[in-house]
Amino acid sequence: MFLTLAYTPGWVPRHGDTDGFSGNDVPDSPAPWESFVTAAVTHFRALGVRHFGVWNEPNLKGFWEGTQQQYVQTILLPGAAAVRNACPDCYVLGPDLANVGECDVYLESLLAAIPAGTFDIFTHHIYQGFPENGVEIWDGDRYFEVLDSQRFAFTRKDIRTILDGVGFTGEVWITETGYRATPGDAADEQKQATHVTLALDEQLKRGWVTNTFFYEMHDCGPDQPQCTIDGFGLMRATGGTPTDRVFPDDFRLKPAYHALKQYIADHPAFAGAPSPQCGDGIDNDGDGWIDVADRGCQDASDDDESDDPPRVRVVAHPAAGATVDGDHADLGGEGWVELGDDAWVGTSSLSGAGDLSVRAAARWDTQGLLLAFEVTDDVQDNTHADADLWMGDSVQMGFDVDRTYGSGYDVTGDHEINLGLVGGEARAYRFHGPTGASSAFEVGAVRDGTVTHYEVRLPPDALAGVTWEVGQVL
Repeated sequence: MFLTLAYTPGWVPRHGDTDGFSGNDVPDSPAPWESFVTAAVTHFRALGVRHFGVWNEPNLKGFWEGTQQQYVQTILLPGAAAVRNACPDCYVLGPDLANVGECDVYLESLLAAIPAGTFDIFTHHIYQGFPENGVEIWDGDRYFEVLDSQRFAFTRKDIRTILDGVGFTGEVWITETGYRATPGDAADEQKQATHVTLALDEQLKRGWVTNTFFYEMHDCGPDQPQCTIDGFGLMRATGGTPTDRVFPDDFRLKPAYHALKQYIADHPAFAGAPSPQCGDGIDNDGDGWIDVADRGCQDASDDDESDDPPRVRVVAHPAAGATVDGDHADLGGEGWVELGDDAWVGTSSLSGAGDLSVRAAARWDTQGLLLAFEVTDDVQDNTHADADLWMGDSVQMGFDVDRTYGSGYDVTGDHEINLGLVGGEARAYRFHGPTGASSAFEVGAVRDGTVTHYEVRLPPDALAGVTWEVGQVL
């Protein structure tokens, strides 16, 4: 998967606006862009993505109103550095130029202005066509001429010549190509299918062209009646809405779709290895969770979605009369579970062994369920209001009382409750619960050196549906 990172949001201080659209403006500082790139790369690398493009078609005013120098200094070099700092095993791709006008002059100037190695993989957009679809030499560059066969000495240089001039020997990806077929025109849609297969022929002829991306997955027209580029899609929606369509039932698969599918089947070079289970978009083990959301997936390269680690079971021992005060002495030593470094699932790494650990225990009596947490952390920082306790050091608890599972809250048996210690005062807040669920919690919390002790008692009416008797599983 390849992700292009862009554009300038309206809230960023910027300049150069001539069209009322912020996305192509020049940020006053590269800092917000660097922060965005860092956050995006960190997030998507955890999902298995390693290839990131830095902006789209900066040689077109519609996508970049600044100069080439501003693109280099504000976007390209800071963005490339941010990708590599956030993810040493990721790849920086670009510049994704549109093959129009004097793009060859722009490209030569760009490559002369940046350090060698700025791009790990070179990317380019080619919408030029083929003789088989009626494009003759006097009509302009054809697809293959853009790649490595300059049409005439006085026309645009091909990209291979330009890359050879700077010693670039890496991969080249054609990250946009396609043919706009008039919707419903059978002859034109067949030309689109021809374009797809011929573009892949050109890739296979050249070992240095290693990927071809077709614009686009489906036509824009059905959802955007004013779309001026309707017809590029490999399929066209025939029913439903963008949020509820089912593939393939709600689409007409165009000849280009079938041609692409058949071409891949006929050419083993495109088959590749099957995607690992944790990166294939399928619920392989049938538990309702897909890919990295499944507990059986360590990351997107994991090929076994079914090997969920055993869930930690906390045995709630009877403890009549236990007080809720942050002092665990009256809870005894039975049934405590420990979560160390190996239980960490955060997006940032811990600073080292012992950076963060948790001990937890449960007790119950007729007054309700008492939960105790002992959190070891060198810093305890929370100054937030109750509804924002989660933004600081805190304990969040989720319950699925009726075991309906799923990734979102339901209104029958899902609860989320947060504990915090703010200014020496114990706090508790319910983020979610069924209508009528009590929030009359008893809560206690104290800080002792590097350890914070939390206790909360949830009365029976706080967890409606739970039967308060021996043997119940919550």
